[in-house]
Amino acid sequence: MEFCDSEHWEVRRRRVLHARARLADVAAMATPAMDEVTASMAHTVSFGHRCLVDDYSSYLSPWGFDVEAISVPVVIFQGDLDENVPLGHAKWLARHIAGSQLRLYPGEGHLSLVFLHRDDIAAAIRQLLR
Repeated sequence: MEFCDSEHWEVRRRRVLHARARLADVAAMATPAMDEVTASMAHTVSFGHRCLVDDYSSYLSPWGFDVEAISVPVVIFQGDLDENVPLGHAKWLARHIAGSQLRLYPGEGHLSLVFLHRDDIAAAIRQLLR
């Protein structure tokens, strides 16, 4: 392996992106919104952990419907540094859901997108409901 081969730089690039994603999400966790999420999650799991099992199993098995059959307006929000939901998944959904909109937020992770851009998300939901 040469010192400056493309594999070496790709590994370094991924490490930098990982660190940036962590910083974005850690900063978001310091906002009051994290208290709301924590309380909501505590309430949800007070009924049992089946909801978490169901959520994580969706990564491994079919969803039970064809996403290409979705015929209602859809907006997909995605942080380009999200490590929980890869950017490729959002792009795949956007390609397979006719008429969907993909809104990409550069520099945002999984939590930071929702915590720091909740007004944008709420406005898009209101627009869809009109």
